[in-house]
Amino acid sequence: MKSVLYTSIFLFLFFSYSFSNLAFAQSYSLEGTVLEKETSESLISANIVLRFANDTSKFVFATTDLEGKFSFKNLTQKEYFLQISYVGYQNYSQKITLSKSHTVLPTILIEESTLLAVTVKGRQTVSEQLGDTTQYNASAFKTEQNADAETLIKKMPSITTEDGEIQAQGETVGKVLVDGKEFFGNDASVALKNLPAQIIDKVQIFDQESDQSQFSGISDGNTVKTINIVTKKDSRTGQFGKIYGGYGTDERYIGGGNINFFNGKQRISIIGLSNNVSQQNFSSQDLLGVTGQSSRRRGPGRGNDSDNFLVGGQNGITKTHSLGINYSDEWGKKIKLSGSYFFNWSENNSSTNLTRDYFLQDDATGSTQNQFYKEDQISSSDNQNHRFSLRFEYKIDSVNELILTPKINIQNYESYSLTDAQTFLGDNDLLNRTINDYNSNSSAFNFENDALFRHRFKKRGRTFSVKLNTKANIQDSENTLIANVETANTLDTLNQETFGNQSDILWATEFIYTEPISQKSTLQFDYEYSNNQLESEAETYDILSELNQGRIINNQLSSTIESGYLYHQAGFGYSYNTKKLHLNTNFTYQNATLDGGQTYPFETNFKRTFQNILPRIILRYDISKNSNLRLIYRSSTDNPDITDLQEVVDNSNPLQLSVGNEGLNQQVENRYIARYAYNNPDKRINFFAFAYVRNTNDYITNSTWIAGQDSMTVNGVFLSEGVQLTRPVNVDGYITSRLNAMVGIPFWKLNLNLNNQFVYNRTPTFINGEENIANNYAITEGLTVSSNINEKIDFGITYKLGYTIVDNSIQPEADNNYMTHSLEFRNLFLFKKGFLWQNDITYQSYNGLSDSFNQDYLLWSMSVGKRFLKDERGELKLTVFDLLNQNNSISRSVTETYVEDTQTQVLQRYFMLSFTYMIRNFKGAKAQQESEEKGRPDFGGPRGGRGGF
Repeated sequence: MKSVLYTSIFLFLFFSYSFSNLAFAQSYSLEGTVLEKETSESLISANIVLRFANDTSKFVFATTDLEGKFSFKNLTQKEYFLQISYVGYQNYSQKITLSKSHTVLPTILIEESTLLAVTVKGRQTVSEQLGDTTQYNASAFKTEQNADAETLIKKMPSITTEDGEIQAQGETVGKVLVDGKEFFGNDASVALKNLPAQIIDKVQIFDQESDQSQFSGISDGNTVKTINIVTKKDSRTGQFGKIYGGYGTDERYIGGGNINFFNGKQRISIIGLSNNVSQQNFSSQDLLGVTGQSSRRRGPGRGNDSDNFLVGGQNGITKTHSLGINYSDEWGKKIKLSGSYFFNWSENNSSTNLTRDYFLQDDATGSTQNQFYKEDQISSSDNQNHRFSLRFEYKIDSVNELILTPKINIQNYESYSLTDAQTFLGDNDLLNRTINDYNSNSSAFNFENDALFRHRFKKRGRTFSVKLNTKANIQDSENTLIANVETANTLDTLNQETFGNQSDILWATEFIYTEPISQKSTLQFDYEYSNNQLESEAETYDILSELNQGRIINNQLSSTIESGYLYHQAGFGYSYNTKKLHLNTNFTYQNATLDGGQTYPFETNFKRTFQNILPRIILRYDISKNSNLRLIYRSSTDNPDITDLQEVVDNSNPLQLSVGNEGLNQQVENRYIARYAYNNPDKRINFFAFAYVRNTNDYITNSTWIAGQDSMTVNGVFLSEGVQLTRPVNVDGYITSRLNAMVGIPFWKLNLNLNNQFVYNRTPTFINGEENIANNYAITEGLTVSSNINEKIDFGITYKLGYTIVDNSIQPEADNNYMTHSLEFRNLFLFKKGFLWQNDITYQSYNGLSDSFNQDYLLWSMSVGKRFLKDERGELKLTVFDLLNQNNSISRSVTETYVEDTQTQVLQRYFMLSFTYMIRNFKGAKAQQESEEKGRPDFGGPRGGRGGF
């Protein structure tokens, strides 16, 4: 605590002293807006060059943002030549004299070029670095005319797909924007799969700041890796999309489509899908309402996401029905609105086989013992999810603005599983066995809303903001368990019914004031109050069916707990900005209280107070116009989940029990992040590096007690032979880290993308009272080669090599190293008269897993077809999925207590005949302007506002 305080004070004094002399130097700033003259549309990413009047060889460079705006700060001269250029438009130039510290230019209108039939051949710019934004030219990457946005961006440097998630520059993409507007909320998967590559002009990758940070210019560290798709100007008015359907052997089917109505700023998109071939167009957020935050605690081994790999086909066989709609518009000059609704209904059937090797040591003799767990499970689930999101921006007047972002998620989830689990000591000694019949019926309601009011004072840079955040998460569940539990000496039958209820209510408010002290420096003062009230209730009844006596409550498995987490925090920040250097510092004092207690079956009370200094330092250095470095240090706290505090036994698996711990403290996390981007437009080379380290004190880990041949009692819970009990505890010394390096190089008419990743995790835990340090090292090397020949020839090859080292302090004999090889090949060749040939091939190889999991397999899907109708909009295709009938799904998960190998049922070979029709009806810019003048006759709705995003 003291070391953090001293470090924070030192850093603050150091930066304040270092920049105090520079802060008050005389400087100027300039801003302006560039619009298209004919339609008054924003010109996005226009090139802005500001040349020094006394030496035109010197210049500064910028590009226009999503609203056509540009700005220059910290200018040292008074006279400049302003030059503006944009492909397809006439160049613009103007001499500017800066007579005051801040100058706002009148709106600049640019006309389209009147030159016709002029062809200029040359090497096309692939990408450029615009500050901390990487921008790719879509036309520099060749795709066939029916490709979607995901196919296009996966050809771009630093963009990969991991376990179905899009990653950019080493981080998961959390949001996709279309011309700066949200598209289906934060669901990147839906956005990219339902936008055609044909309409895309540019792809921008950046870390989107929070609304408050964008307003004040002072980063709060809350960024989201974002892809913004800039559409072609002639694609912003019209209708486009596709409809498709297919039927095959084993009654396999698929049907769906998407259609987009673009009319300037007003845009409506509708998507739909129905199939039983495990195709999904939703993300994990549709499953988190009850499956991710259920009333049943996570089982033994919290695990580390960065250690896990999942390869092969999708788990189980899933039937999906989904429907979504997205709407965005501007109503007049004051209101911007975007919103989406998405419904998903999925039914999954699966069978799973897993094995676990535990890290154990005999306390009495010090000799190691090997405990082995085997589980076979058949399961089914039915999930229905409604998701709604809205963004409402209201510009009250020139100095006041209100932003509302409500989100609602409603979910119903039913599941069934039949499990046969066994625990062995050594290779053959059976310790126990259970056969479980488990049913669960759950529902969840999640609501979240952020309300942000922003006010600008007359003095430039002086602002005041108020933010109100409210959240409500209500969950109900009803579970039944019938289990036959067998040990060496006993045979027990469980017949139980559990009713669960959880509520998580939060409201928080934050006040932020910024005060400029010079053209380069700004002070920030902030205060936040947060109140989080949680309640969890679990009632378990033993069914007395044999005696026909109804049911009685089981006190050991029942509990009611209430908890509150309240904090006040006040912060002071300093921001310093020059042409190359951008520095934000903030030091926050937080006083937090965690209190509550159990009210059933007996009363307990707890109250703990925490005080922390939480520094935040963010530095961005623009090394050149083509490279930049960003460094982030941030400290934060995290309170325990109520399920971790609730001291009630979860026996959904009678062999692996878990219980909460009222004595848990908050976690204190320190994050260190470095991002480096380099772009060489002349050689068309891109390089990105990303480093991340998180150190956590009072980390909430697991203390696991595993009974051997002798039974034991832990915390009042009896454990028969081989049974485990897991309880969360606090411990220092948790570290997770990741290093990514990505290089994109063109070669002939190919794109070469090299991806390297190194992951290190240090996870402390306790096994039978003894501390175990689990060190996991993982290296992944990947190379992707994709075609850039023409629209008729499209192929890509990806090879990945993964090597993982597992090291444990308790049982070095259990250390495990394993290797994976993955090779993917895809192609689409278009021949004369519309004939096509398509392949998707994946080869997987495993070494170092359990004996039954060390295997190779080849998943090969092939299609032949023909395109016809006008502009080849129709496509008839015959597809065989899993041609060799080898599809498989194998995963390894490394936790602090065991190594788990899992094999899951996947979809096998089938044939399908399908038909697709592409919808393309673009009206161009002139039709867009006419539509606006007529009041949008195609769509109706509120009048006002000009067209285009």
